Amino acid sequence: MKKLLIALAALLPTPALAEPLAYPGTAWVNVTGPHVGDEAGNWIVSGKIQQGVDWTELDGWRLNTAVSVSASKDTKGYEWNNRITPAISASVRKNSTAGQFEVGVQVISETNFGSKYVTPDRTSQGVQFFANYWVGWGR
Repeated sequence: MKKLLIALAALLPTPALAEPLAYPGTAWVNVTGPHVGDEAGNWIVSGKIQQGVDWTELDGWRLNTAVSVSASKDTKGYEWNNRITPAISASVRKNSTAGQFEVGVQVISETNFGSKYVTPDRTSQGVQFFANYWVGWGR
């Protein structure tokens, strides 16, 4: 894991090498419930905050590095809903007039907590590849 974090850190440009183009960030919160089926009556609150740096652009693709933390908690104590997940990522992103496409890789550490079913709290680390696409209208 240490080698992977060092390798990812080596990908992060420094201000001495490049002046950042932008500092894009995002934050959201979502509350859902009551759920049905196996989680009947359960309510879940989840959210994420992410701060990035756009370092360079080539043919409309921006190189971005970011740090983030996401978390969720439910009312029934299910381990898979109760977690906190910090991450460090590197990605390339292309914006259009209607939306955005992004692909990248991130190093994450997920800690599941507060479960009535599994104790003690459990932490796992790993690498994830991701692709995101969103589109908006009516601005």
